[in-house]
Amino acid sequence: MELSADERTRMLYESRYKMEWDNRAREDVAERKGHTDGLITVAKNLLDAGDSIDKIIRMTGLSCEEIESLQQQ
Repeated sequence: MELSADERTRMLYESRYKMEWDNRAREDVAERKGHTDGLITVAKNLLDAGDSIDKIIRMTGLSCEEIESLQQQ
């Protein structure tokens, strides 16, 4: 109640809150990208070893299209 009574304080609080959420979202995206990059490396290694696309899908969780695009690289 007290915080909402002062508009400037409330705006500063909301701005800070939004900034924290934005930072967390950026960290989550970076973490997922790092995880995906690791899966792509594993998939490439499995392709090089001659493993089937079905096995690579099961091992990495990548889509068939993603693996096929790796084959074409």
